[in-house]
Amino acid sequence: MSALQKGRNFLVLFIFISLFSGCGGGSDSPDPTPPPVLSSDATLSGLTVSAGDLSPSFGASTTSYTVNVANSVDSTTFTPTSTNANASISIGSSSISSGSASQSYSLAVGVANFDIVVTAEDGTTTQTYTVEVTRAGSDDATLSNITFSSSGLLEPAFDSSITDYTIVLANETESTTLTATSTHAEATLTVNGSAVGSGTASQSIALAVGDTSINVVVTAEDATTSQTYTVVVTRNEPSLVSLELIDPNPSQSSNFGRDVLILENGNIVVTDSNDSSIVPNNGAVHLYSPSSSTPIASLYGDQANDELGSKGVKELSNGNFVILTGFDDFDDGGNIISGAGSITLVNGMTGAIIGTPLRGDQANDRFGDGANAVTILENGNYVVMAREDDDLAGGILDAGSVTLVNGDTGAIIGTPVIGDDVSDQMGNNGITVLPNNNYVILTERDDDGINMDSGSAILINGSTGAMIGTPLRGVKNDERFGNRAIALNNNNYAVLSTGVDNGAILNAGSVTLVDGTTGSIIGTPIRGDSTNDNIGQSGLALDNNNFVVASGRDDVDGIFDAGSIMLINGITGELIGTPLSGDNASDWLGETSLTALIGNDNFVVTSLLDDNGAVIDAGSIMLVNGNTGAIIGTPFRGDIDTDRVGNGGTVALDNGNYVVTSYFKHMGSIHDVGMVHLFNGKTGTIVGTPIEGQTAFDRIGRAGVIALGNSNFVISTSGDDNNGTLEDAGSAILVNGLNGDVINTLRGAQAFNEFASFGATALANNNFVILSPDDLDELGSVTVVDGSSGDIIGTPTAGLTESDLINSAITASKTGSHFVIGAKDWDNNGVLNSGFVKIIVEENEQQP
Repeated sequence: MSALQKGRNFLVLFIFISLFSGCGGGSDSPDPTPPPVLSSDATLSGLTVSAGDLSPSFGASTTSYTVNVANSVDSTTFTPTSTNANASISIGSSSISSGSASQSYSLAVGVANFDIVVTAEDGTTTQTYTVEVTRAGSDDATLSNITFSSSGLLEPAFDSSITDYTIVLANETESTTLTATSTHAEATLTVNGSAVGSGTASQSIALAVGDTSINVVVTAEDATTSQTYTVVVTRNEPSLVSLELIDPNPSQSSNFGRDVLILENGNIVVTDSNDSSIVPNNGAVHLYSPSSSTPIASLYGDQANDELGSKGVKELSNGNFVILTGFDDFDDGGNIISGAGSITLVNGMTGAIIGTPLRGDQANDRFGDGANAVTILENGNYVVMAREDDDLAGGILDAGSVTLVNGDTGAIIGTPVIGDDVSDQMGNNGITVLPNNNYVILTERDDDGINMDSGSAILINGSTGAMIGTPLRGVKNDERFGNRAIALNNNNYAVLSTGVDNGAILNAGSVTLVDGTTGSIIGTPIRGDSTNDNIGQSGLALDNNNFVVASGRDDVDGIFDAGSIMLINGITGELIGTPLSGDNASDWLGETSLTALIGNDNFVVTSLLDDNGAVIDAGSIMLVNGNTGAIIGTPFRGDIDTDRVGNGGTVALDNGNYVVTSYFKHMGSIHDVGMVHLFNGKTGTIVGTPIEGQTAFDRIGRAGVIALGNSNFVISTSGDDNNGTLEDAGSAILVNGLNGDVINTLRGAQAFNEFASFGATALANNNFVILSPDDLDELGSVTVVDGSSGDIIGTPTAGLTESDLINSAITASKTGSHFVIGAKDWDNNGVLNSGFVKIIVEENEQQP
């Protein structure tokens, strides 16, 4: 059988078997329905959200959408509808019925992505629809509050809807901080452009006097919405407060307020030397607290014409003070010693007398009389010089005495130094105090037992009163050794004696350097080499322990009275460099003044009569190196006869520069206009433009120039004619001490006001006070001025009757802004010349 035949037979057999089984020949019957086919459709036919709109609009084939909702919407739901009803829908692990809303989903600000997954009926086919929901940030750009670190009232009261405010702060408020709090926690803030957190203080904001605007910009969380709140801060103009100190016994011409002393503890001592509350002119001294008008204590003389305190009061380094009364009469057991004089030690807190007053024991001993009657030591002791004290034991008239006194107890220390010949007048040339508290007694009229008025310089221990070493003396009649002395920082001192002879050369003068610990002479004294050279007319100590000696009458190289300036080593006594000298007869170089500069050891030599070639008495100003003695730069000289530059003095500024006043300076043919120059203290060059008068006899700077602590300076001129418009109106000019620019000028408002005629007084806070007795039609005025701006502070104090301030003075405290006006001729409460004393303090300073 062929292969084909075999195949056919197999097919027949298969058909047969199949038919047989279909006819019930088998156990199963055939199923007529085929199995169902499951859908693979995983699409949506619809999708909605509870807030916002889908973008783009829904389409089954579009699977990515965005939705933007407002910040107020913090949740959303989704309602998806599947195309195939048997498809399943889920978001994350949560199933959603087709056509039903999903659970609520929280929305944070920003973007949130939601994946809606559709699974087809067949269980395997899926499709994901993604919805990106963006919740907008808050548009709240408001504040809930604004506060300041400084005391002040916000006007109007804060309200989020109000954006403009004002606040007034006291003048004492030089800076402040602002704290702004946003209504919405996610808003951001800037204060004057600097970012700051909500509820956090800003950086310190400097406040000038007047208005300062502070802008607070609030940017909402949405980063686009913003709002600005503005606060205008007004810092008040400074004002003054005052307290009058009341004379407990007011009377005519009592001199109440002639001398005023502000103690370190703040208490104030006022003299009333012609007080007559006990007997005529007994005199009184009152101690006041700065917070009370009435005295803590009052001390009175006990005899007619004692005039207690008539020679002033001085504070000791321990806070006590002494009263000087040169005419005090002493009741010695019923025996009245007329003009004995007294020095009274007083407790600076209580006003109680300490110990027994030191008095003369002979008529006209005059203890406490004269400018040098009391010298203060830093160790709390003080030295009393009584040049007319008679030596009772020796019967020597006007022997003079010098006594060391304990400043705590009033007891005499050691043995007084007393002259041993008639009219020695021990200590007549003063007491020079050294840094180690030793002191030198200078007595040019001291006789040595052989030579009359040979003079002496005696070194004394300032703790024990004992003499140190051997007194230095002149060796001839009338040499008058010890005219003056210069104390150096290294405790050495130089004795200047213009009348000492150099052998046969009369009045050559000498300079002697002495060890301030042992009293021994150092090196060889320097002497003049011509008759009447008078070496040592003035001297100046420098911070580097060198010192300068000016001798205006020194003949140099045959030039009569050329004058010389010598720089001397304060350790060895040797000359440094070559002395400077005038180049014309009677130049008198250095005759006028020597001024040490601050911070650089240089010094300035002023010589009014120095000729400038053929220009007679032109005057000169020389800056000199204090280490080498060499002139720095080119001397400044007058250019017209009798200019006499520097006649108003030289003032050193804290920044090292210096100011020279020449109130006789001519301007061409206009006489005595006056001129003030600022110089660089390192180079000697003029800084800026000189301040000069405009009309004849303006005499700019005639009433003085003062330095302020901020290196500015004030020029006072009573005769300034205000550019020719008001004769003698007067002026006070504040000048920048760095560049010479005028900061402000204050002037008298009327002719002959002579504004600033009594000059200016510097205060410790860099402001200053102008005293003008003839201002306001001779009522007088006291004006406080800002030392930085030149603006007047507060309202000037004015006299009440003509000439109230004609004999007055300003006493400044060593700290703060306060000062005291003492006007002894003020007609107080209708009593002629009864006196007036008032404390003035700036509002921003606590009462002293």
